[in-house]
Amino acid sequence: MTNSNFSVNEFKPVYTNKEVMELLGIKAELLRKLRNEGYLGYTKYPGLDKCWYTAQNIIDFLNNPVAVHQAWK
Repeated sequence: MTNSNFSVNEFKPVYTNKEVMELLGIKAELLRKLRNEGYLGYTKYPGLDKCWYTAQNIIDFLNNPVAVHQAWK
């Protein structure tokens, strides 16, 4: 993992792709794979081409990275 200023213990309602990549120390390709295969939950609003992650999405993934999480769209 990279050393960053982000922490899931801080109150933050949503994280962007960039913030999650920095937080987990991963590249865009792996983030996309984790998201698309259901390992990391996310929210995508209709009409927008952005994914958002809650602190709970990240915590759930870190606590059980092999569980499949459903995306909310």
